[in-house]
Amino acid sequence: MAARLTALAAEHGVDEVMVSPVAGALAGTPVDRSPAREETLRLLATALA
Repeated sequence: MAARLTALAAEHGVDEVMVSPVAGALAGTPVDRSPAREETLRLLATALA
């Protein structure tokens, strides 16, 4: 996914891409946070670092 985002940014000549992860939440997940979405962003940040 990191390579696809990098290619997308290059294709459009931008140095920044906004990501809005759409990971589902399980029943019982706190309303004010989503561990699956947070993990998605952590993994992506690590891949792009």
